[in-house]
Amino acid sequence: MNVPPRGGTAGRPGGLRVWDSAEDLRRTGLARDPEPWEDGLRETPRPGTFEWWYFDVACDDGTCVVIVFETKALSASAGPLAPRLSLTIRTPDGHVQASRTPYGPGQFRASRDHCDVALGPHHVRGDLDRYRIHARTPLAAVDLTLTAIAPPSRVGTGFVGLAGDPGRYLGWLVAVPRGTVEGRLTVRRRSWEVHGLGYHDKNWGTLDLGGALEEWHWARVHAGEFTVACAELRAPPDRGRSRAPLFVLTRGTERLAATATGAAFTPHTTAHPHHAEIRWADRVRVTLGSPRDLNTRKGDGPTPYRRFSAPAEITTGLAPARRKAVGTAIAEHAVFHPTAGRPPAAPPEPPATPSPHVPRPRPGGSTMEAPRMTDLTTAPARLAHAWSSPDSGAFGSLFTQDATYADIGAGRTHRGRAAITEWHRSMRTAVPDLTARVDDSFTTATGDACALLTWTGTHTTELFGLPGTGRRFTVGAASVFTLTPDGSIVRCADYYNLSDLERQLGHRLAPRGR
Repeated sequence: MNVPPRGGTAGRPGGLRVWDSAEDLRRTGLARDPEPWEDGLRETPRPGTFEWWYFDVACDDGTCVVIVFETKALSASAGPLAPRLSLTIRTPDGHVQASRTPYGPGQFRASRDHCDVALGPHHVRGDLDRYRIHARTPLAAVDLTLTAIAPPSRVGTGFVGLAGDPGRYLGWLVAVPRGTVEGRLTVRRRSWEVHGLGYHDKNWGTLDLGGALEEWHWARVHAGEFTVACAELRAPPDRGRSRAPLFVLTRGTERLAATATGAAFTPHTTAHPHHAEIRWADRVRVTLGSPRDLNTRKGDGPTPYRRFSAPAEITTGLAPARRKAVGTAIAEHAVFHPTAGRPPAAPPEPPATPSPHVPRPRPGGSTMEAPRMTDLTTAPARLAHAWSSPDSGAFGSLFTQDATYADIGAGRTHRGRAAITEWHRSMRTAVPDLTARVDDSFTTATGDACALLTWTGTHTTELFGLPGTGRRFTVGAASVFTLTPDGSIVRCADYYNLSDLERQLGHRLAPRGR
């Protein structure tokens, strides 16, 4: 199969690109390993964004369960927040109990610090290690605990976007590639205890899937001690038929691979309905057997979306030391309407609170330049993350050499990258647990970005002439940014209630005006 090169894009600009380089990680501020906040709310659920938390369970008794918490239907990503719960239980006798229940916007709540999602009476809470899942519909209910075995994984930054248009992206985090599950299921008033293996991932983004993709394939496989989670996004002819493969492989508690290189997906077809194959270079081959549908299908013809389970076999290693293991898979296949000849979709409305650490493209190529609007909407999250890190050099690198940073509340202005870097160092010394959280952001009529922030920390040593008080504070602020075309910050001003901060610390932060 024609697999795009690592970090690149086959065909014309506008094709698919995986942000998976070390430079992408550095520029986005992401750690190599996923952190709990990455499984929290990443978008503001408004027109042009989508987000969902997916869980599945293969029970020891043969029951299969899929639970999805969604901010909106995938086909309605251009619309407003329209949350719904998808719950599917297929019992060993083949009976499928499936429902998709919509809820009002006011019935949705989600945390940005970790996975904590409430949708009407349903909720899920977890931290990449353990999750509690509770959902109840008139005909079915689940009350399950998922405990991770394999480590959380993502391919690079976890983002796939369009070359030349990084404001449109799809994020994928494999939060729990494999875990143990125990709890209770209810179907039509029959209730029983279950045990088994589970999986959890999440997706979010701004990509108009119907306008950018022709197909997508996804599968997760548990076989022996191995787990494979993989996806392949395929662009239509007007986007160069580029492909973005994503492949995660774990063995027991060890991550063996998380890559966009060398993976290929050969799905079930009409000619070969009982066989599908996933390969990773010459190291791994996954074979999927005859599918059993988990979503309701009408008629015998193809459908735009299909979710199914299948028996699976994983072969790893090279001859003569190959190893085989058998198990089960759950997979999805979505077919989007052809887009050839259709004008490009309008860009999505920028989210009010940008996805934290939305990757920015590598410099050096015209098709990889980030549009100014993208930099504006991601700058608040980048700066907040840098303030929350002790790395003063990384903080300073966000600014131009002649940048200015004004602390309006304290009446201080720091001029030049060196002075701004030193200011960060002194602030992190005075408040070593300082954190900044973006609560909301928007662009101004003058082309700047404005972010509403919450700052928290403990004042331990001298700050603005005041000796350490040992007191903890929380203060709201507004920051206004001006950026250069390459996304560097040239001017920034922070506005906050100095009197409120002084009240919490118990002293005046004088002298001012330096």
